[in-house]
Amino acid sequence: MHAFVWIKRAIYLLLLVALTWAVRQALAPKPVGVDIGVIDRGPVEVTVNEEGMTRIRDTYLVVAPVAGNVLRFPVEVGDEVVEAVTVVAEIEPALPAFLDARQREELEANLAAAESAVRVAEARLAQARVAVRLAESELRRMQSLELDTLVSKRELENAELELSSRRAAANSAEAELELSRQQVDAVAARLIGPERPGLCAAVGSGTCVELKSPADGVVLQVFNESEHVVAAGENLLEIGDPDNLEIVVDLLSTDAVQVRTGQQVRIERWGGTNTLAGVVRSVEPVGFEKVSALGIEEQRVNTLIDLAPDQDTAGLGHQFRIHAAIVIWNEDDALRVPMGALFRSDGDWAVFVAADGTARSRIVQIGQWNEDHAQVLAGLEEGERVILHPGDTVADGVTIEAR
Repeated sequence: MHAFVWIKRAIYLLLLVALTWAVRQALAPKPVGVDIGVIDRGPVEVTVNEEGMTRIRDTYLVVAPVAGNVLRFPVEVGDEVVEAVTVVAEIEPALPAFLDARQREELEANLAAAESAVRVAEARLAQARVAVRLAESELRRMQSLELDTLVSKRELENAELELSSRRAAANSAEAELELSRQQVDAVAARLIGPERPGLCAAVGSGTCVELKSPADGVVLQVFNESEHVVAAGENLLEIGDPDNLEIVVDLLSTDAVQVRTGQQVRIERWGGTNTLAGVVRSVEPVGFEKVSALGIEEQRVNTLIDLAPDQDTAGLGHQFRIHAAIVIWNEDDALRVPMGALFRSDGDWAVFVAADGTARSRIVQIGQWNEDHAQVLAGLEEGERVILHPGDTVADGVTIEAR
């Protein structure tokens, strides 16, 4: 009986201990599940990323040197051209304008008057030639009489002068006739209307201007393929060498100040399977205003990039869109912390370090960073474990467990 009492008491005591432990476990805070990252060493690279566009480094714009009628172009976009050999455009004189009824009547009257002037000049020339023949006959008679001493030397000289005067008058009448004929042609030319075929076809290619390619390459753009009237200086074609490409990227001015000549560039998302390499050639010193897709006015700066030689750029052409990543800083063996572990604490960068199942807040000093990692300058050691993306349930001293 005495032993049974002790056993019963022992059972009650065990039940009390178990109940106390269960209550404490129920009331104790549960560990917060967290993701853990490790401080390690590795490459950290900082880039400025922006879309850009390829363009041919040297393009040549063919313009009309004179006003006229440009014929349909003998070349098309994509055709290869050879410098000073390939004819890329032909310009003929423009067709004359239409004449209204009054202009035509006036010109026809002027033409009739000019033709009458020709006939008058022809009659004067015939009269002058008759006078020359008479003077020649008179001179021969005087010369024969001089032999017989029947006329004086003075009379002979007068006959010679008369002949010279008559010949001069005949030459003048002949020139006047030619002038009258030219006036007829001038008035007749003014009567030509646009119904006449192009002058190149009418009188030969000597009246046409043939424009030849200013450089080797291909035709990039034809501004108007059809035959049309052009003014002097009007753009006709654009020519360039597609093997001589460069890349222009318009960066935000705040990003452009970090870019320097000679920095390496990765060309991605250009359509090929490989990533192309490039180098910054220059950053233009003048910015310009551009409105973004969201309607925000931005200050942009053009950055010029040269492609590295001996790369497979098959299919890449003029004004193709690409994505450029300009490397402005990198270190191959940097002490780094995942960016997801960092947060702001009173203006400083901080992390939660996972130590013995407890979260401990710690201020850190970081240098350069990108989307994935930040360079650690002070506050952390290699191999330490940090909490990634800590939520509101994580605080200094909170019990944690890794998910």
